[in-house]
Amino acid sequence: MTCAKTIFVADAHLLPGDCPEQNARLKRLLDEGEQARVVLLGDAFNAWFERRGRVTGDYAAVLKLFSVAAGRGAEIHHVSGNRDFAIGAGKSYPGFYGFFGGGARSVLADNGIEPHGTCYHFSQDGLKVACEHGDRFCVRDRRYQRLRWLLQGPVGRWAMGIAPFALPSSIFAGVQKKPLRLPSEKFSKQEIVPEAAWPQVTDGTDLIVCGHVHREERYPLAAAGRAGELVVVPPWYESGKFALLENGRLEIIKPER
Repeated sequence: MTCAKTIFVADAHLLPGDCPEQNARLKRLLDEGEQARVVLLGDAFNAWFERRGRVTGDYAAVLKLFSVAAGRGAEIHHVSGNRDFAIGAGKSYPGFYGFFGGGARSVLADNGIEPHGTCYHFSQDGLKVACEHGDRFCVRDRRYQRLRWLLQGPVGRWAMGIAPFALPSSIFAGVQKKPLRLPSEKFSKQEIVPEAAWPQVTDGTDLIVCGHVHREERYPLAAAGRAGELVVVPPWYESGKFALLENGRLEIIKPER
């Protein structure tokens, strides 16, 4: 499907179970994305852990909303965040455990959401777009980067792949049931370093869209004689803001309540 518009949703931090206000807001958002591309920029779920078709927490109500939206023509994509990286395989993504040959199909893929791992690329209106969560660009926080490598690298994949399901599942369950408090500044001590995105501009990317730091930011980029832009989308869970790419322009949208 060729999409005329793309909606970017950062840091939705969706909670499991029956959350009427959250799920009503999510339905309104997905209604906006009918016949459009919808990109979940990581941390779409407050925490997500799956392995070989088993999932931590009851996300049935949320997944049904995504499944219905996909059935109505939305093209939904997911990139991994720091809370929802343990994802199974998609069409072109071997899955978090695929490194060890255990790339079972993701439960997300069974509900209309295509997982892509750490980055998703597409083209629209002549722009080459790259979508990431954004934590990879916080290179000055070396302690976090070491932890990220430990959890999401070969060591973490091996450990979470062989441990009894209940052990990592209990850790993720504790995280997913604890909603974030406002304001988001308390959770935004990390800093995006635009220079960390230069290699993508050099490789031909025009627009990089991410989230993670729970702020709204825009950075012009220039590398190897090419120009680009890095846009940081604010967290959806706070105000319902999302980014809309249409007719070659990207804007931050705050829907009416």
